[in-house]
Amino acid sequence: MSIITGSQEGGNTLLGTTKMRRVIVYSIIGLIFLLPLLVLPFLPVSFDWTKSIIVSVVAVLGLCGWIVTRMQEGKIEIPKSYMFLALLGLIVISFISALVNQRSLGLVRGGVEVNTTHMLVVFTVIMFLTSVFFKTRTSILYAYAALMGSAIVLALFHFIRLFSGNRILPSLGSTFSPIGPWTDLGIFFGLTALLSLIALEYLDLGKRLRTMLMSLFVAALFLVAVVNVSLIWFVLGISALVFLVYSIVANFPLSRKSDEEGGQFKLNKSSLSMLAFAVIIVAFVGVVASNAIGDITSSVFRLSFVEARPSWAATFDLFKSMSPVNYIIGTGPNNFTALWALNKPLGIYNTVFWDTNFAYGVGAIPTAAITIGIIGLLGWLAFLASLAYTGFTSLFKNMNPVSRFYIVSSFLGALYLWVFQIFYVPSFVLTTLTFLFAGMFIAVMAQEKVIKEKVFNFASSSKILGLFLVAAVVLILLDVAWGYVVLKKFIANVYTQKAVAALTRGDIAGGEAYIVKAASYDLNDTEYQILVNAELVK
Repeated sequence: MSIITGSQEGGNTLLGTTKMRRVIVYSIIGLIFLLPLLVLPFLPVSFDWTKSIIVSVVAVLGLCGWIVTRMQEGKIEIPKSYMFLALLGLIVISFISALVNQRSLGLVRGGVEVNTTHMLVVFTVIMFLTSVFFKTRTSILYAYAALMGSAIVLALFHFIRLFSGNRILPSLGSTFSPIGPWTDLGIFFGLTALLSLIALEYLDLGKRLRTMLMSLFVAALFLVAVVNVSLIWFVLGISALVFLVYSIVANFPLSRKSDEEGGQFKLNKSSLSMLAFAVIIVAFVGVVASNAIGDITSSVFRLSFVEARPSWAATFDLFKSMSPVNYIIGTGPNNFTALWALNKPLGIYNTVFWDTNFAYGVGAIPTAAITIGIIGLLGWLAFLASLAYTGFTSLFKNMNPVSRFYIVSSFLGALYLWVFQIFYVPSFVLTTLTFLFAGMFIAVMAQEKVIKEKVFNFASSSKILGLFLVAAVVLILLDVAWGYVVLKKFIANVYTQKAVAALTRGDIAGGEAYIVKAASYDLNDTEYQILVNAELVK
């Protein structure tokens, strides 16, 4: 088969029908390529802060662009997915929790932490924009190409560092990665291996492209082994197993033997995905021999990597220590650290992490039970249930092989990333990719008619047009205000980092001056803490 692009209806449009639509699609595709790679050392802020500002700007401008395109086309088309309703409910719950827990009020206005109300809004907007603007198969294919291109560059970077004995940029540490923490690197290349596997099985690729994709597949598995986290091996192995079982049951069904053979069933050899089977075996070895693999990679590549977070038991114990009111609405977005400091398990004092202020529990979604309460946790469970139900029901829809590629890849890719939101706390880049993949999954479901689109045609109704114009004005004003607040947060963070650098050099007066400037843009606990430390040094 060949790679089929264009719209599901067979049109010739590539990324969209309007210039605004193409700009937004290209911006999102650019995010997919740049986020794992972007490092701007000349800015006095963390890499995640820089990336969060870029994503926030795309969300703000993209939402304005969506409003403009709706006015141009005279209608609103929104995929009918309960995932949107779940996220809107979570935003409301998070906002209420932040208001009730007054210490979290500032977090409503922004912050780079992925569990703030501000970032939840950003991620939801990015997911929404992806779902409504990626109207064609070509846009999805370009997004995959951007991800693979980013993976190739990132793999080359790490191969050069690993095989040079980390002599390239040694000051950054042996486990530095532009994408974020070392574990996130393994998760990213696990996703790369999974998507490469699905593409190699379903698409009729040219020899060069197939060789390149196979090389990337092998390189991705190698880097997963270098990172060597059992959870990644386990999730990747289960994903490959799901794909293998599906390819047998649905893609290439069983064929009946001839009557002379007794009417039994035999397995069609073409239904066996040898690559998926190989991934399962490699993942099994990775889980069973994790310690041995870790010893080899550590000694060969001189890697030193330690990551700790509270266990399931510790997270549950912390949940039980909350007041009855907090059971319902939580302690407030990004307030896990405060509760941990007051109620950390006694056993932690016997470890080297006794004074570590953890910001999350065992996983991002389990942490929500503490920060936004049981209602928030139920919201996340509703979101995941909607994702799983839509995805698994779509797998057995009658479709051609190319449609199957887009459905399977978008669903398994999204599901793979969301599993880590339960059992791990991914950094900003991976969390952004998680929501982007959820948006692409919804877009593919709409393209393949698995889910319907709700259409509001206000061009023929003055009443609907009037309501939309009022809503559009309000949204644009909120959008502009949101962008202004994000910009102020970024400037404040720049001055805060300059204050820290000045205090580190012993320049107390300069540090205080910078922190005062930071407070003039955005006053929060960080500025207060730095000012107190500066006074203590005096």
